[in-house]
Amino acid sequence: MMSNAIIITAAGKGTRFGDPRGKIFTEIQGKPMILHTYESLFKHVSFSELIITIEKERIEDLKLILSVLPYDERVTIIPGGETRFESVRNAFFAIRTNPTRIWIHDGARPFISSELLTRMETDSQRFPCVIPGIPVVDTIKIADDHMMVTQTPARKYLYQIQTPQIFQTEILRSAYKKMDGNFEAITDEAFLVEKAGYAIKIIPGDPRNIKITYQNDIKIFTLPT
Repeated sequence: MMSNAIIITAAGKGTRFGDPRGKIFTEIQGKPMILHTYESLFKHVSFSELIITIEKERIEDLKLILSVLPYDERVTIIPGGETRFESVRNAFFAIRTNPTRIWIHDGARPFISSELLTRMETDSQRFPCVIPGIPVVDTIKIADDHMMVTQTPARKYLYQIQTPQIFQTEILRSAYKKMDGNFEAITDEAFLVEKAGYAIKIIPGDPRNIKITYQNDIKIFTLPT
């Protein structure tokens, strides 16, 4: 039987968001953003362990936010790394239980729906690595260092990738080992797993499941029920 560990990465500074409180602490409909994200996963994903990464100096702030909920010994907060990738790697190697799958989600994606989580759960039973994606609708250009167009990839092959991303634990562990510290330019765990030679299944994402970057992003959608 499969078991899950969840990693929520929330250690980014969110400087583009422009709120001195910190992006993930910004309130949406009366609750901090990170609490919406946390509750969505907590309610809809069965797990043996949940780890949140955050800046070391904000750990107590996050503990205070989570204190409004019943205490759960499966939940741990740890300091994040210098990059998102380092934060997730730190969390992965801090896992104390023995899950068969790892769910990785951005703390700044609070608009995640139960329908997407159900699709992720179902398809991860069939595929060892599953990520949600939205087809790209704009024309994409590849440019050189002088901003001269070098290539126009076919749009039908392009997807905007979201989280959560699900990986079998041993595949993710093997990918870290295979890359042997060569993590430069790795932007997410799907890229890591791809570079390590493993197959990844893209399933339909949710256009509402955006990563909050600017304050106006919050105004675009209301939270799913």
